[in-house]
Amino acid sequence: MLVTVGFFENVHNLACSVATHRTVKPGFAAAGLLRRLGAVGYDLLFLAALLFFAAIPVNLVDETLRAGGPVRWLVQAWFASVIAGYFLFFWRAGQTPGMRPWRLWLTDGSGGPASAGALLVRLAASLLAWLPAGLGFAWSLWDPQRRTWHDRLSGTRLEYRPLARPAPGPPERPADG
Repeated sequence: MLVTVGFFENVHNLACSVATHRTVKPGFAAAGLLRRLGAVGYDLLFLAALLFFAAIPVNLVDETLRAGGPVRWLVQAWFASVIAGYFLFFWRAGQTPGMRPWRLWLTDGSGGPASAGALLVRLAASLLAWLPAGLGFAWSLWDPQRRTWHDRLSGTRLEYRPLARPAPGPPERPADG
C-alpha cells in the first residue's frame, strides 16, 4: 500500500510540474499548464454548486416570463454576475477554492496581491483566452515566464507554492518527563 501511494504521488508531482526549472520569483515557480487546468476543473465543480443555488430565485419566476423579453436578459446577467463575483471575490484573497489543493496563488507582477482593476482585466481577458480553443492557456507552454494571455494582459501571474517540507533526518524524540 505504501508503495502505491508513493508511486501515485510521484506521478502527480511529475504531471503537475512540467518545466518547473523556470521561475518567476526566487523560491516560487510559475504555475504549469496542467496545474492551471486542474484548478479550473475544481473551480467548475464549485461553480456548478454555486449556480445550483443561484438558480433557486430564477425558478421562482414564472416560466412564461423567463422565456423571452427583458426577464431573460436579467436572468443571464444574474448568472454572469454570480460567476464573475465568484472569481473576483476569491482572486482578491489570492486563491479560488480550486487553486488551493494545487497550491496556486494569484499575485501582481511583483508578488503582492493583485489590484481590483487588474482582476477585472484578468476576468475579461480569461474569457478571450478560452475562445480560440484554449490557445490563451496553452500559450504558457511557449512563454518564457509561463504566463497565459490573461496573465500578460492584466499584469498578474499564477505562482506554484509548494508546501514547506521538514529537513531530512531522524525524527525528534519526545522529552521524557
